Amino acid sequence: MKPPVIIPAYQPGPELEKLVRALRSAPNREVIIVDDGSTNAAATLFETLGALPKVHILRHAANLGKGQALKTAFNYFLTKMPPEYPGVVTADADGQHLPEDIEQVSQALEKKPRALNLGIRTFKGTVPARSLVGNTLTRLVFSFFSGRALRDTQTGLRGIPRDFMKELLKVPPQGYEFELEMLLLAVRSRMEIKEIPIKTVYIGNNEHSHFNPLWDSLRIYFVFLRFAASSVISAVLDYAVFSAMYLFSANILVSITVARLLAGTLNFILGKNLVFRSRKELLPELLKYSALVAFLMLISYGLVTSIVIFLGINVYIAKLITETTLFLASFAAQDIFVFPHHEDEGGAAAPKPTDWDNYYAAPSAAARFTRKITERLFLGAINKYAARPVTHFCEPGGANSCFYSAITEAFPATQYTVMDTNRRGLDLLKGRCKYPEKLHLRQDDILAGSPPELNADVVFSAGLIEHFSPKQTARAIQAHFACARPGGLVAISFPTPTWLYTTIRKAAEILGVWIFHDERPLRVAAVRKEMARYGEILSSEINWKIGLTQGFITARASTAGNAAAALEPGEV
Repeated sequence: MKPPVIIPAYQPGPELEKLVRALRSAPNREVIIVDDGSTNAAATLFETLGALPKVHILRHAANLGKGQALKTAFNYFLTKMPPEYPGVVTADADGQHLPEDIEQVSQALEKKPRALNLGIRTFKGTVPARSLVGNTLTRLVFSFFSGRALRDTQTGLRGIPRDFMKELLKVPPQGYEFELEMLLLAVRSRMEIKEIPIKTVYIGNNEHSHFNPLWDSLRIYFVFLRFAASSVISAVLDYAVFSAMYLFSANILVSITVARLLAGTLNFILGKNLVFRSRKELLPELLKYSALVAFLMLISYGLVTSIVIFLGINVYIAKLITETTLFLASFAAQDIFVFPHHEDEGGAAAPKPTDWDNYYAAPSAAARFTRKITERLFLGAINKYAARPVTHFCEPGGANSCFYSAITEAFPATQYTVMDTNRRGLDLLKGRCKYPEKLHLRQDDILAGSPPELNADVVFSAGLIEHFSPKQTARAIQAHFACARPGGLVAISFPTPTWLYTTIRKAAEILGVWIFHDERPLRVAAVRKEMARYGEILSSEINWKIGLTQGFITARASTAGNAAAALEPGEV
């Protein structure tokens, strides 16, 4: 069944009738129009539209705002219309959304009834300056605070799932900011968000829009402001109380404790009611927040004391440095652990693919540092478990390998095979290798078909298997063993969702510096279980040297020939 189309309207022009008649040309298309307190001048138009079959007119006695108009229509849909409808499509009354684009979003909702489907404008051609600047700024600020980049945060053309509408009825705002709250709620709920390109249409200079550039913009940016305000206010209070207490007591621990208790109480109240707007039970959240405060207080004490003792920095400056460092970590931890929103069964938001070309060309200092630690783990496992002689290494996903130099220095007589789909990374590795005659580069997809039977003595990878779907991850693990000789060593390093990994990632996403958008942290037990199907597990650990964020498992491939190829991979 085609989803109904909801159109909120205030003082509409002739574009509304034209749109409704075009929509009604589709068989069985229902249209819900909300008259948001229009004057008598629009009464004739609403009467004309209400006389059309399958057009429902809902009325507000006063102008309550676009958000309230949408919620009125949502409630009508949920209480009056058949449950077979997967959801609704919302469109604007000013002619910005073409019938064919509305149909595109409608079809997307039918295909993905648990996803939030957004009609994304391309902003090509003549676009009013206020619309272009406003959307660009909102898009950048939204990305900063939510960690999710969307190309059009102000689009009114949306395919909204039925179940999500029930949550949206509880969202307070009534004006244009309601649509922004909808996006934030979708991101926090881990909903899949589908972006559908549509045409950018403005009638005249968008004069029919009732968006007030000053007032409505302020209301929209207040949504973002509340995210930062509670943390900033609490941080200022924390620093002021600490400074006053230390002035009189000269005791760092006492000063931090009193300051954290007062500021933490305020931050909890603001966080629960203003920032995250949690409706869950008070006691469980209070207990989790208290544990977080205690943990951050110990870290703060340790950092302040260390900075004062070892660096000789003034205690007030040391406190300022420490709290600035912990600011984002505290916000991220509250979002993840204290006030988490439920995860939608539809799965995580569709991630942006990692830009491997740029990553291989200019790996970050953090990546080089963590790879050095992983390199030592690999060499330690090889020296401990690999049967001698070791003459052939294989690194799936190793374009521009961080490990090639160290391994070929430790094992100079070995052959080194790298399998990757990224041509640029392979070329970069080829250009810097010391032993080109021993380096074998294969632009192969480890997931495609049967992996080559390389009979490698050691097969290892880092940062590979977490970039696939559960089924593909299992397939990639199987391919590692298929590339190994019977009795060969297989070692895999991957991120695992410890609280520290989750907090670091959330903070990096807020800052906009996280680049592995499609990375899917994996449970160590799940990876170990899949690897055990193809060989004997030799070691399994969470690498504490990288802050307990990485799993590392080694196994010996089955000696019964190429047993890996005969098994059907599971899911990880």
